[in-house]
Amino acid sequence: MAKGNNTLLIFDFDNTITNGHMHNTFSRLGKSDFNSAAEGAVTDHNIKDFLENTDGIKNEEGLKSALQSALSSGMEVNIASYTGYSDVVRRVVENHLGLSKEQAGGISVFGGFPGDYDNELPKGLKEQKKSSWKKFTHL
Repeated sequence: MAKGNNTLLIFDFDNTITNGHMHNTFSRLGKSDFNSAAEGAVTDHNIKDFLENTDGIKNEEGLKSALQSALSSGMEVNIASYTGYSDVVRRVVENHLGLSKEQAGGISVFGGFPGDYDNELPKGLKEQKKSSWKKFTHL
């Protein structure tokens, strides 16, 4: 996170940064979050397929420029997503926005949702994400 500036820039992820709704896509497939030990975790190949099938990142060059400008000016940049796949969002930031490793590392990703949002998530993922959401929102 950038220090020394009181400005916070927050982006939504699904249908804002991407041209599709990633949470719905992976939830319908019964996938668990990237890097999870659960069977059927989202892979880099799944992410690539999602981006190819939904026309990828919206205004990719404009977004990259805006993110780089915000980071270089000391703004804190966050991506918030109402999702059970916050690790997938992080993976997109790290590998698909055209940012350097340092720039991608300067962007915070917050994902999760209240416990009653999606009853179709794979077993255990709902509780895991609810816990991280409570930590983020201090609830």
